[in-house]
Amino acid sequence: MRILFLFIFLTLIFSAQAQVAVTSAPISTVVPTKPNSFSDNNESFLKEMDAFAKSTSRADIDKLMKEFGSKFVSGFTPDEQKNIIHTSQLMKESGMNFSPFFFNYLKCLVVSEQTTTDINRIGPWANILDTLLSTMQNRQFEPIRVFLDFSKNFLEKNSLFFGENKDSWFVNNKSYKWNYVKGFPSLQWNKVNLICAYKNDSISIVETKGTFFPLQQQWKGDGGKVFWQSGDSSKKGDNSQSSTTYAKLSKYVLDLTK
Repeated sequence: MRILFLFIFLTLIFSAQAQVAVTSAPISTVVPTKPNSFSDNNESFLKEMDAFAKSTSRADIDKLMKEFGSKFVSGFTPDEQKNIIHTSQLMKESGMNFSPFFFNYLKCLVVSEQTTTDINRIGPWANILDTLLSTMQNRQFEPIRVFLDFSKNFLEKNSLFFGENKDSWFVNNKSYKWNYVKGFPSLQWNKVNLICAYKNDSISIVETKGTFFPLQQQWKGDGGKVFWQSGDSSKKGDNSQSSTTYAKLSKYVLDLTK
């Protein structure tokens, strides 16, 4: 009987000690950064991005990172900063290299903070990019590359399509609206002039409206007049209609790569 009592007593002691050991273990409240991602902390994020940038040998990296670091701290709202970090995390976790993806992304952020109006701040454009990233499958990076390359040229040069040694297309109106139509990003204008420039020749489509699809590099327009012109004035938005060669347009579609 004494042996049975002793056995029960020792069992209760060991059980109580085991419970104490389990409940007294510290519970971590820190969410670690994923190995292939960026920290949520602003200061850590900038340091990690700078280190990641050094993985490429581009000569213009130092200038870009200095501009981005300054703009990130003083040029964006706290919500915009959180969105930038979130987008960067999505890009890095998917396996994108710094160049060309992050280079063009950061360049867009720097240029957008300098050139866009309040109505066209980074938010709508960033939402489009996040949607493309979240719906990307099987590391299909090409749509992201095309979108970021377009965005950089559009924000820097007002260019819908910038061709090396070929036709380039420009717009002269920054009052546009970002949309996401049937799985594709688009820019919509209610009134705009389009200018196609090559060397000293140009074609202008004035007082038109339409939608541009960056991934397809296609413009769908409605109305306006098309003028054939010579000289550089059209690049600056000069709607010179002194040329007698023009045609009225109804609905039309342009492939800007041709």
